[in-house]
Amino acid sequence: MASPAGASTVHLVAILTFDSMEALQAALASPEGQKAAGDLAKFATGGADLLIFDQAAV
Repeated sequence: MASPAGASTVHLVAILTFDSMEALQAALASPEGQKAAGDLAKFATGGADLLIFDQAAV
């Protein structure tokens, strides 16, 4: 992946969309969300940054 500044250390970006921040929190707290979070280290061996954004209409 490249950026306007040149080479990037980012290898993969996944965009997950939820109806609300509450829905995101509920999904992460669910058994499936906990299992997915626990699985992250199995394929992101170099580490991972999770960025969470809330959208607002302007």
